[in-house]
Amino acid sequence: MEALLDNYILHLAAERAVSPRTVEAYVRDIKQFFLFIEENAAGYFSPDKIGGTPKIVLRRFVAGMHGKLKPASIERKIEALRSFFKFLVREKLADSNPAELLQLPKKPKNIPKYMTVDEIFGLLDSMFDDEDMGRRDRAIWEMFYGCGLRISELAGLELEHLDFSRATLRVMGKGSKARELPMSDTVIEALKAWIAVRHLHIKAGVNPGAALWLNNRGAKLGVRGIRQMIYKYIVKAGVGRNISPHALRHTFATHMLNGGADIRIIQELLGHESLSTTQKYTHLGLDQLMSVYDRAHPRAKSVPDA
Repeated sequence: MEALLDNYILHLAAERAVSPRTVEAYVRDIKQFFLFIEENAAGYFSPDKIGGTPKIVLRRFVAGMHGKLKPASIERKIEALRSFFKFLVREKLADSNPAELLQLPKKPKNIPKYMTVDEIFGLLDSMFDDEDMGRRDRAIWEMFYGCGLRISELAGLELEHLDFSRATLRVMGKGSKARELPMSDTVIEALKAWIAVRHLHIKAGVNPGAALWLNNRGAKLGVRGIRQMIYKYIVKAGVGRNISPHALRHTFATHMLNGGADIRIIQELLGHESLSTTQKYTHLGLDQLMSVYDRAHPRAKSVPDA
């Protein structure tokens, strides 16, 4: 079974370009399923005959999760089973995929948290000082709000990913899929202000490489450091509720849609494979859909007079 799992891991990572984090989660789920078989189905079935797993075994495995796990976690485990048995069929180790008929749990429709235009403008226009790290923090906030990045995408940015001549940004998203995003004048201005002083924070004996963001020690700024920085400014601004880096991505999408951007353009900007994932932002009742970034995004416009 270990050899089979090793081949499955290679299939996910090399052929399907699945992210390491997803590979780890899928393998953990499959191992949990193997354990379930050993403990609950050993009398008439064994893991070494995994390709012939009866559908009833999978149904019992999934049924045992209800009431214990969140619907999203159950859905991921079902997707892991579907992926694994699809791999077995491909390798001719199974005649069919018994996981295909498993029903996904119904997930509650949660409206994403986001900041209002007044809240985000108030923070961006007054919360940052002119010190070097203040410039870095402003640039990070501007990119979250102006480009709708995932925190992992933002943390992984390097200098070569920025093209100021074309006002574009190259991002490596989920599944190692690259996409190109527009950058507004406000984003570019904030980035240039930080890059102008970035070299001053490179310390002797520390090699951050081409990482765009540096921490106080001169090393690459990671996801954890970005989260802490975001939280610091949320508290400082007195927003009064929890706003995560992902909520800033929601803010980007919500304001773009409310400003008139076409939902399919938002899908491309966010890097969503499925349009249904993007449709959760349509809770605002749009008057008209438009596709021009500069006209849709509030931060790309001039700041209104007080």
